[in-house]
Amino acid sequence: MLHVANRSRWPEWIEYADKRLAANANISLQVLKSSRGQLKEAGLLDYVPGGGFRIKTKYQILTPRSTLRSDLRLSPYYIKTKDNNTKTKTNGKGKGFVHTGSDFD
Repeated sequence: MLHVANRSRWPEWIEYADKRLAANANISLQVLKSSRGQLKEAGLLDYVPGGGFRIKTKYQILTPRSTLRSDLRLSPYYIKTKDNNTKTKTNGKGKGFVHTGSDFD
């Protein structure tokens, strides 16, 4: 959707067919509809669904609100697990990786 908005020079509302958007994003129509519902709940997207044959859905990309930042919490997957007592960097040596210091490793 951002690509379409950028290509259209960021109009306030963008009209785009659901089937075409799903095909371009390589997702199913069901995933498209559930995803845009979640984006609407998050306050990042507004849309008016199309109502039949040849009537396209209208999308409006919204700017994130600063109040959303206070609601965000870190996922348990991003917890820092480095041991501060050992400050040695292994650079993958324990996993059989040969580090030469080159940018092309």
